[in-house]
Amino acid sequence: MGRTLIIFLFFLVSKVSWGQESIIKFVSDYFRVNPFEAKFSTFIKALSYDKQLLMKNEHIDDYSNYAISGVYKVFNPFGLNASNMQMHIRSIGMRNYFDVPTPMYMYELIAHFPDSPKGRKKIRKDYWQMVNRFRRLYNTDFFTGTEPGPLQRKSLNENGDNKKFFFSGYKNQASCYLKWQVLPESGEIEVSISVCLAVIDNRAYPLGHYPGRKIDEQYDLLTWKQNVK
Repeated sequence: MGRTLIIFLFFLVSKVSWGQESIIKFVSDYFRVNPFEAKFSTFIKALSYDKQLLMKNEHIDDYSNYAISGVYKVFNPFGLNASNMQMHIRSIGMRNYFDVPTPMYMYELIAHFPDSPKGRKKIRKDYWQMVNRFRRLYNTDFFTGTEPGPLQRKSLNENGDNKKFFFSGYKNQASCYLKWQVLPESGEIEVSISVCLAVIDNRAYPLGHYPGRKIDEQYDLLTWKQNVK
């Protein structure tokens, strides 16, 4: 019984670690500027001064909520050349995160591609590669209950798809949103990636981690960065 409990606890903690590492690696692979590399204020400054981010729009509302958006002309992490690549980061306000009011941000990458049978095939492949990175580490059926167990490629809609992934350590807010669709107005394919960030002591964290909790002591950002190289 004792050995079984130890194995279960090791699996549970390891799953938390793997999930956090996967979201950090995923963001570094798909976003040009990584929010986990430095202080959050440094990350925001890097976005603001990024020379490849054009048509920048920065905004602070009456509640000190910050947002910045822009368009990339060169950067493209997808297997198909995008006709338009947009970046947005915006405050989504204070959320009760592990019983502590915490500012959260949504970091988004939105790409548009010309629609064609070949293009849809490539987009579906890229979309599955993204989904596949989270399907066993994140709970996708926490609210809907419609998709028991890990997702399978055959379960994805061939004409557009939308998935929310809830990290196993925190189910009050989706950690990552993945979506692709054909826009009826323009006829283009749109792919969007949205990642939620918790900002604590001027550092961005993937949801499911709160520094200072005993369960998280060995999963600080420096450890994650070393493990995911």
